[in-house]
Amino acid sequence: MSKSNRPEEPLKESAPLAHAFAPDACGTDPLSGSSCAWYHGTWQYLRILGIGAAPAAQGKQLADTLRQLASTGAFSRILLSGSADYSLLAHILWAYDLENTEVEPTVVDLCKTPLYLCEWYGKRYSRPVKTVVSNILDFTSVEPFDLVCTHAFMGYFTPELRKKLLHKWYSLLRPGGRVITIQRIRPNIPHDVVRFTPEEKAEFRHKVESEALANQDSLDIDAGKLVTAAGIYAEQFFTYPIKSREELVSLFTVAGFEFRQLEFGPAETQHQTTISGPTIPGTAEYAFVEAIKT
Repeated sequence: MSKSNRPEEPLKESAPLAHAFAPDACGTDPLSGSSCAWYHGTWQYLRILGIGAAPAAQGKQLADTLRQLASTGAFSRILLSGSADYSLLAHILWAYDLENTEVEPTVVDLCKTPLYLCEWYGKRYSRPVKTVVSNILDFTSVEPFDLVCTHAFMGYFTPELRKKLLHKWYSLLRPGGRVITIQRIRPNIPHDVVRFTPEEKAEFRHKVESEALANQDSLDIDAGKLVTAAGIYAEQFFTYPIKSREELVSLFTVAGFEFRQLEFGPAETQHQTTISGPTIPGTAEYAFVEAIKT
């Protein structure tokens, strides 16, 4: 794997695979009630165009934390709780590779498409990856995990289900196990559901169109088709926001966790964009959490 300052993510190879695989493999998205192919079939193209909140947006802090845990040799069994594609897996494998530490990743997701991408990525780099199709709230394991990793996952759950999610993570970890997660905070939001506003939809489509046209020669998909897909994405996507730092802190402490790291701030500068919306970071605030099961 890459020894550079970030993991290899061969998006131009995998995006067409996801786009082709998603229509048949994606099941029903609990958020929208429809097939999630509009999301998983488009997401990697958005990332190619530099649009969308992926783990690399907090890449340095994520890498530093993962490498520190890897160096101890005590955090080899890792559960990835939900995954849009293989990006979080790539960061984990890369960090552990840099520390010459073995890792046993298990990826759990409701949808087969991101699991397929994780399997594809693991095979590409000769790393075994276990995948499980399951709602994380229903997932069980005989052997506990050392580490749970997620990225922008908590917004897929209503406030009541989020409490269950944190207790589930707690139950899946060994004593002294950790959770690492990155989560957007949306203060002063009056609604319980956040969608793209009409202005954000228009700005998002315009951004996709301009970037797709500028990169048409290196894309395998027609710019017009990608703009149409982006429009559907913006129409469909919504999230259940975490509205304050205090709400996030409470979720972890009530579940029994103690914080080792809790930092708030925007995405790293090179990953900020001039547009915003669900999954589009702009200058939004994110929490970086490393929490311990005591």
